[in-house]
Amino acid sequence: MDSLIKSKRPITVLGAGGFVGSHLVSYMRTRGLDPQAPLKNDDSIFGRDLGYVVYCIGLTADYAKRPFDTVEAHTSLLSRILKESTYESLVYLSSTRLYDSGQGGGKESQDLIVNPHNPRHSYDLSKALGEWLCLHTSNGKARVARLASVYSHDLTDRNFLHTTIEHALLGRNFTLDSNPDAARDYVYIDDVCAAILAMLEHKQSDIYNVASGQNVSNRELFAMLQTHLGITVTGTQSGAVAKAPLIDISKLKSDFGLRPALLADKMSYLMESNKTLRANGTR
Repeated sequence: MDSLIKSKRPITVLGAGGFVGSHLVSYMRTRGLDPQAPLKNDDSIFGRDLGYVVYCIGLTADYAKRPFDTVEAHTSLLSRILKESTYESLVYLSSTRLYDSGQGGGKESQDLIVNPHNPRHSYDLSKALGEWLCLHTSNGKARVARLASVYSHDLTDRNFLHTTIEHALLGRNFTLDSNPDAARDYVYIDDVCAAILAMLEHKQSDIYNVASGQNVSNRELFAMLQTHLGITVTGTQSGAVAKAPLIDISKLKSDFGLRPALLADKMSYLMESNKTLRANGTR
């Protein structure tokens, strides 16, 4: 991070209004950096030096209902940045969801499986094309961060883990319309931010998984909540679920010395950070 602090080039976070982008801006500022955070539809980004760029723009929950917006966010706007803007380094935020259609592996070098007949793959196809643009049109200045399911101590962002913990903090048993055997990799936001900063300073195009490297099933999550809060969470779905790919983080560890925290090791902190919500028993 020293080179970013010493550099006279700007730091630009695109998509700073989103979950990851907003946390990244705060993370940078607490460490002495002064990132720019252009507003949505600010065309001035195409006519000035962006310096070190983090591309956080993207759709998550409603991509299937907004295919044109999905392609615009994941690919079209990115292509303009790469073609028209001046920048020193760029990190493009992608997702480990790209491994979901494979054979259970989660290594950056493996082939991806995408299917244009599958409506859900509007996300996969557009993200994969964004990755391709970074690797092959940036003259080695762009890198890809494939993020696992990102969480924070701030539960206001709506995702499965946050809403489940928030509900559990009310102190009552409850049921969820989910399968206990469904699993995913959860990665803490500060670990994501640390990885992004490390990648900004990296000097070659590459793809990195940013994950904890360990899957957590809903059953295991419910057990953690029972241990910490004494409540029972029941998943009502049953039947077989597709095996979640195990995300390989060996490159992240070897190239940057980073080892993101496991969810089990952060759970006490999540409980403590939201003790007011727990004490009030209200959302």
